[in-house]
Amino acid sequence: MGQTICVAVQRVQNEIGSLTRAVLEYLDGDAIPLAARIFSVADVFDALCSKRPYKEAMGFDAAMAILNKDTGSHFDPGVMAAFSPIARQVFDRLAVCDENEVRKLLEEQIRSHFAT
Repeated sequence: MGQTICVAVQRVQNEIGSLTRAVLEYLDGDAIPLAARIFSVADVFDALCSKRPYKEAMGFDAAMAILNKDTGSHFDPGVMAAFSPIARQVFDRLAVCDENEVRKLLEEQIRSHFAT
């Protein structure tokens, strides 16, 4: 599931990840750009719920328990408040998608949010 997302956005993820790390060295709280705070939650959720060569995918409840435990210290409470109600739907939807379907969903979301 998440592995196909990473393939589709690997370049962007690397750039945003580098930016996020640089920003976090100097900023905290609301000074961190909202996009970085959102990406942090999405990236960790994806990493926890995705099978990797070195680990099995974590189940939804276990992944959300980690995110909830770290809300306020690692994750923005406002972002988590927005993500939590849709997290199960996102998890379930991506679990049944193949790589092409995930890519199509991602492209639709990028167009809807970042159209010029």
